[in-house]
Amino acid sequence: MTKAEVAEFLGVSKRAVERYVQEGKLNIHYKKGRTNRVAIFDETEVRALKAEREVIEQRTPSVKSSASSASYQKALTEIVERVAVRVARAILEEQGPERRQIVPIEAKLTLNLKEAANLSGLSIEFLTEAINSKKLKAAQGRSQGWNIKRADLDDFVKKLQ
Repeated sequence: MTKAEVAEFLGVSKRAVERYVQEGKLNIHYKKGRTNRVAIFDETEVRALKAEREVIEQRTPSVKSSASSASYQKALTEIVERVAVRVARAILEEQGPERRQIVPIEAKLTLNLKEAANLSGLSIEFLTEAINSKKLKAAQGRSQGWNIKRADLDDFVKKLQ
């Protein structure tokens, strides 16, 4: 199916089809046309998206026909939760089996200047001045600025008190 056919089938604009591609709801493939490449969409994928949209439209009462705003809020909350779960799954799938572990700032052994400022509550400028005046130990990173050991930051903050 071409972009125009998909738009007509779904009852949306071509721009909406482009947004579906950006959001990962539709995959796009290109084939050589007479002068340019032509965007082609998988018909089963488009039909699945249409079915999903119809389910959402059926479950989401319109504001006019809503018996109460509470039921509308509940339906809207369910939709948002479903979307959030899908996005989280997509992100995890994209990262693959070697998922990057996110370590809280409090648990890191070394910090960059921004993290040190966030953790200590001191400004970046103040910490930079302390590093330059050798009051705070830090190592110059290759491309990311200063690296500060957590223990050195803790000692520096204790001396300030």
